[in-house]
Amino acid sequence: MSNELVSVVIPTYGRSLLLKRAITSVLEQDYKNVEVIVINDNKKDTVDYISTITVMQDFDSLPNIVFISSGENVGGSEARNIGIKHSSGKYITFLDDDDYFYKNKIRKQVEHLINNDIDVSVCDMDLDINGKIESAKKGKCNIGSIGNFISYGNSYTPMFLMKKEVLDVVNGFTITPRFQDHVLMLKILENNFKVGELHDSLFVHTEHDGQGITSEKNFKAGYLIRTEIEKRNLFRVTTGEKSRYFVGYYLSMARLLRNEGAFIKSIRHIFHALFYVRSIDDFIRVSKRTISIFVLKSSRN
Repeated sequence: MSNELVSVVIPTYGRSLLLKRAITSVLEQDYKNVEVIVINDNKKDTVDYISTITVMQDFDSLPNIVFISSGENVGGSEARNIGIKHSSGKYITFLDDDDYFYKNKIRKQVEHLINNDIDVSVCDMDLDINGKIESAKKGKCNIGSIGNFISYGNSYTPMFLMKKEVLDVVNGFTITPRFQDHVLMLKILENNFKVGELHDSLFVHTEHDGQGITSEKNFKAGYLIRTEIEKRNLFRVTTGEKSRYFVGYYLSMARLLRNEGAFIKSIRHIFHALFYVRSIDDFIRVSKRTISIFVLKSSRN
């Protein structure tokens, strides 16, 4: 088996209490040739900035840990890009500060990448839902062709292990407040890199409640960046995939318009989505979104 260096990039913001668990899960891998790059994305002199530095002092003696702490809050995308620039590995993977790897994560993905002669390995994940570890559809990666990914894709950043050169070609992560993982995979597929799915749950992802005004603003900004890339690749999508895509697109726009109080425009987008419905599953999606719009409108009146 290959023993090439693997770099693990961990941006951290506001979760110093969980950071040690994440780092330890990398150090305890059964694939030993790893380096850990931690980026402190907390603003200087805040409680989280200081507590992160305190946590990292426990790892001071380890030569394979790189700690970057500039005192600036640059966001997840740029923090990962900083980590990429400081990485030395032939391969690179990512971990969020509140998630953790199973012990065989890196080894299995390196083997998958080499044995299948691919550029990117994408694995499944388990979910931590209120402290309970579960396997769910949300934890199953779905990549395939770029057409399939545009219409059905599911990926999270820690699922990826790839050759570092892939990130060099696609210029790393696009600066966006949401959908960083989805946008990165779109760029990888757009550049015709070979991506393989490894249907084995190799890490635990912690679920959080994503509601709130800031979250909705981030959703809108990120979604517009995502759709820009998707739309320029629609010529690579089959008729069936395109129908599925536009159902999702119009439902997402209906959500954004609903949250901005534009209920009439939101309903119009629901009708646009109905035009593209080709399956029972898509009809159910449209029905649920329609109900949510009317329920929210009633609650605001």
